[in-house]
Parts: sequence; structure tokens; C-alpha cells
Amino acid sequence: MIQSRAPIIGYIGTREYEVIQDDIILIDFLTPKQCAKLIEIGERKGGFKPLENDEIPGQEIRISELGMWKELSVHWDNSIRVVMEKFWPMCGYFGLRDAFLLKYTMDGQREMLLHTDASLVTGSVKLNDDYEGGELYFPRQKFSNKDIPIGKCLLFPGQVTHCHQSLELKSGTKYSLTMWSSRGLSDEKPI
Repeated sequence: MIQSRAPIIGYIGTREYEVIQDDIILIDFLTPKQCAKLIEIGERKGGFKPLENDEIPGQEIRISELGMWKELSVHWDNSIRVVMEKFWPMCGYFGLRDAFLLKYTMDGQREMLLHTDASLVTGSVKLNDDYEGGELYFPRQKFSNKDIPIGKCLLFPGQVTHCHQSLELKSGTKYSLTMWSSRGLSDEKPI
């Protein structure tokens, strides 16, 4: 008899969203306790580092390296896809492409340059708030995630219209979860 493994995190299933800025929506995603657990799992695994040849490097660790890819991708397919299809009905849906934890520290990476993502729709979750600075900022929309509660997920078009950056960290350690949806069937998925 094959037993299914209990979820490691157990994401919040939602199909509701709030429009908070031009083409930026907010959904429930993780509880504060789940955010703390995700940080703990990432720190226990260790190895936050930039990917080779990454044009916009970050101190990151892949969700697949944490053994959590399947759980997150099933949640994305069952909940986030529904929200995406409601808000962006003409948007093609090809599944979750990549997901990773990012870490910013005072003695390491403190900011991320202005960029767009290799993602049709990007999800970004602030995992903690015991730091200063380091806001996710969208200059074109004049919007930041400074006042977004931890565990809430921002969903936005990852390319062209929603360039963004992480402003300089002033104190503490910042953690976030980033998720990229596939742009088409040819997008590679993490190993």
C-alpha cells in the first residue's frame, strides 16, 4: 500500500483576489506560521547562492532543492491558476515554471537591480517583516510591497510592464518566495 506524504507547508487554498494596483493582485497564500516554517526549512538546507550565468543574481535556493516542488506546483495548478484565469482570462496557462527562496542580508546581497522576470505571471510572497528597507518596488506603477502583510502573495505580469527591484536592505535579514509561471510549453522546469 502506497501512503501519500503529508504536506510540508500546506498552502492556503484560495480563489479570491484583491486588485491593489494596475495588474497587481493580492491573494492569501501562507500563514505567518507557514512563512516561518519555510524560512526554517531553507536555513536548515542552507546553500543560498546565485545561479551560474544569472543576469540578475540573487542569494537563492530552489524549492525543488527543498523537496517541495510537487506540493507547490499542485497548489499552483489547483488554486493560483483559477485566480489567474479569472483576472487574466486571455492569458495562456502552462503551469509553474520555477520557485525559489531569496535571502537578503547586511553582510551579503542587500538589493536586487531593476529587472523583469522570465515568467508570464510572477508570484511574490514576503516571508518576514523584521527588517528595514528591502521593499519590492515597481517604479512604473509607483508601488511597493512595504505594507503588504507577510504570507500574502502578489501576482503580476512578469515581463515588460512590471519591471521591479528590491530596494536596499537597511537592517535585518529579508526572506521572500518567488514563483514563476511558464510562458509556454517550451519553458524548462526545475530538476
